[in-house]
Amino acid sequence: MKRENTMRLSCLLIAVLVITSSLVITLDYGTGVSEDETQVQHPWGSFGGDRRNTRRSPYDTSHVDGTVKWSTFARRGTKTVPVIDRNGILYSHSWTRIAAYDTKDGSQLWSLSLIGAGTLIDRVESISPAISDDGTIYVSTPELEETTYSLSAINPNGTLKWKYNYQMERTSIYMDNSPQVGTDNVIYFVGGSLHAVNPNGTLKWKSEDLGLCESGIAIGDNAIFLSNGIYLKAFYKNNGTLKWGIRAGTSTPTIGDDGTIYVANSYTDEVIAVSPNATIKWRYHIGRELGYLRSFPAVGLDGTIYVTGNDSLYALNPEGSLIWRFATTGGFWEASPVVGGDGTIYFSASDGFIYAVRPNGTLKWKYDLGSSWVLERSPAICGNGDVYIVSKQLYAFSDRAADKNGWLIPGFTFITTAIGVSLAVSVYKKRWSKY
Repeated sequence: MKRENTMRLSCLLIAVLVITSSLVITLDYGTGVSEDETQVQHPWGSFGGDRRNTRRSPYDTSHVDGTVKWSTFARRGTKTVPVIDRNGILYSHSWTRIAAYDTKDGSQLWSLSLIGAGTLIDRVESISPAISDDGTIYVSTPELEETTYSLSAINPNGTLKWKYNYQMERTSIYMDNSPQVGTDNVIYFVGGSLHAVNPNGTLKWKSEDLGLCESGIAIGDNAIFLSNGIYLKAFYKNNGTLKWGIRAGTSTPTIGDDGTIYVANSYTDEVIAVSPNATIKWRYHIGRELGYLRSFPAVGLDGTIYVTGNDSLYALNPEGSLIWRFATTGGFWEASPVVGGDGTIYFSASDGFIYAVRPNGTLKWKYDLGSSWVLERSPAICGNGDVYIVSKQLYAFSDRAADKNGWLIPGFTFITTAIGVSLAVSVYKKRWSKY
């Protein structure tokens, strides 16, 4: 009988150990977006992060130490900035197809072809999606007919909502007609002209012909800003008429917190700051050591302007003078920097690395992506602060923690095991003492 009792106690203790060792207190890591914020924003809702293209995130990225959380296959032609919605779903566009991925593990949720069967000439390469407040995804895509393009509206479940077709005669591989969604849910994008499309897919207005315009757009309080190769232009948001134009930049504009518009000029290799009333505030000459200046400026939470050019990341103060320069082993690139809520700057270079640089200009970490073509890729930041970038693979960078969605309290397993053993012994004594 004593042996039988011992076996019963041993089995009970083993069961307690198995159960208690698997217990964790799980905290919701989520997207990092509060309940009221979820109604009006996504962690990275467009190619520039937000409507003003600040290329910055409010979310802390200090935990990211260069550890690859996961990586997955990226379709051929995926060269754009991914976008991330408030539910932690990442959307990536590759020429003719858009796909949705779960940021927790990189699993593909769905993929949708945006054109019919046939051979597509790669006429426009740099196109990122944009996400509206209701979760609809918008992306502009070339159609099979040589001059026909379309803006597609896609439901969050991967089904097509509607298509708006338009004609564009002049294109360039550097062209970026990535859409932006305004606070009124009107979709704005460049396609020969500046288009404003209503949420139901009908045209609201179309601007004058812009010629060969390679710029994307930034949305201000009452104007849309873009560069058409020589002039920085502002269009009234309500009707698309020209507000003003100034000979300034060639890049997609970035709007600072005070309304200053920052552009890069690939002809003069300058970063230019323009006031909202169309006067030039300052110019900073980057120079042309290794190639044209084609990246877009980013603006940090403290107002610092970041831009990549030559072989370096440059940090400029709001008055237009150099704070510091961080050199890499790479050369010319088009990829633009992004800034985390903790001030860390992330960017890729033609040496094949993604870099994380501290706000003081020192290297935090770098990771070899294994492709020199990352010079055209920019990162995106999720609501939990993880960083994503497309190279040959779609990469997610986080820290060395095994599970970002759960947290094990130090000593929790030991404490619960001890309690479980004590309870088991107590039950054993009461149940089997009569024997």
